[in-house]
Amino acid sequence: MTRPVRVLQVVRPAQGGIRQHVLTLLEGLDPVTVSNAVAAPADFARAALAQTQVAATIPLDIAPRLSPVRDFLAARRLAGVILQFADVVHAHGARAAWICALAHRLRPFPLIFTAHNLVAADWTGRLGIPFIGAHLHKALAVSPSVADSLAACGLSRAKIQVIPNGIDLTRFEPVTPAVRREARLSLGIPESEFVVAAAARLSPEKGLDTLLGAAGRRKAMTFLVAGDGPEHSTLQRMCPPNARLLGRVTDIRPLLAAADVFSVPSRWEGQGIAALEAMASGVPLVASRVGGLADMLTDGETALLVPPGDREALAAALSRLESDPRLRRQLAESADLLVHQTYSLQPMLEALTDVYLEASRG
Repeated sequence: MTRPVRVLQVVRPAQGGIRQHVLTLLEGLDPVTVSNAVAAPADFARAALAQTQVAATIPLDIAPRLSPVRDFLAARRLAGVILQFADVVHAHGARAAWICALAHRLRPFPLIFTAHNLVAADWTGRLGIPFIGAHLHKALAVSPSVADSLAACGLSRAKIQVIPNGIDLTRFEPVTPAVRREARLSLGIPESEFVVAAAARLSPEKGLDTLLGAAGRRKAMTFLVAGDGPEHSTLQRMCPPNARLLGRVTDIRPLLAAADVFSVPSRWEGQGIAALEAMASGVPLVASRVGGLADMLTDGETALLVPPGDREALAAALSRLESDPRLRRQLAESADLLVHQTYSLQPMLEALTDVYLEASRG
C-alpha cells in the first residue's frame, strides 16, 4: 500500500472564510490518501492542532502585507522544512502564495494556490500574480469570477481550475419552530420581531456599513451582525438602536436559527461560505450582485440581489421580504436545493484530492 500524499497547508494571518475553509480541509480530507501539515502564524497553527488531526504544525511568520525582510525570512524557513513535511504545498490566499513562490526559488516543489477572494488588477496583482504563476503547478479559484480576476492579472488560464467551496450539509438543516424559539430566547429577541442577520469579518470589503445604513432606514427590524475585525470600532459607532454587533461567534447556527433573512452586503466577494450556510439552513438571502455571489445566486430565484454599497436598495429588498412570507419561502427552498446539488463538502474534497495526487506525481 502506498503512503498518503503529504500536503503542507500554508496560511497567512486569516479569519473568516479562509480560516474556516482550511480547518474544514484538515478535518475532512481522507487521512488514508492525504496527510496534512500546517505552516501558519502561531495562533492558527495552535487552532489547527487543537481542532483537527494534523501530522505537524510549523509556526510561520507571514506578514499581513508586503514586507521584504519578513517575507524573505518566512520563505527561507519554509524552504528549509519542505522535504521533511511535504510532497505538495497548498497556499491559501495571495500572501501565502507569494511566500511559497519565494521559497520555490530556493527549493523547487509542487505548489498549488487557492485564491479565495477576487484579485485586484492593480500594480500588486499585475506584478505578484505572474510571479506566483511562474512557480505554480495549479491555481484554484473558488468561483468563476475569482478565476477571471486571476486571468486579468496575467495568470495563464491553463493553470486555473475552479473548485467551489463546499460545506458539511450534515451540520445545517432548515430550522424548526422550537429551535427558532430557543435561539431567539438566548438572544433576547421576541418572536414577533423581523430579524436580519449577517456574519462576516468586520472589514471594508464586507460592506457591513451598508447593512447598518439600511438598518437605520428600517427601524422596525432587528439587525444582528456576528464577526470581528479592524472595522469594529467604526461600525459600533454607526450602529443604530435596532442593530447589535455580537462579536466573533464560533457557531453560526444559532444566529441563522434566529434570522428571518440573512444579508451578505459585500463590496467584493470570492464566493461566501456564510451564504452557503444560510442557504442550507433555509434562511432567505439578500446579497450584493458581485463576484462569486453573482456567479452562485440568481436574483428572484435563489436570493434577492442588490448593487453593492446601495443602502436604499438593500433596505428596499429587506422590506420586500418582510412583507412577503411566500417569497421568503420560495427563495429559501430554491437556495436549499442549489446548495445540496452543487455546494456540498464531499465533491470539493474529492476534487482537491485529485489535484494533490496529480501534483505529487509531477
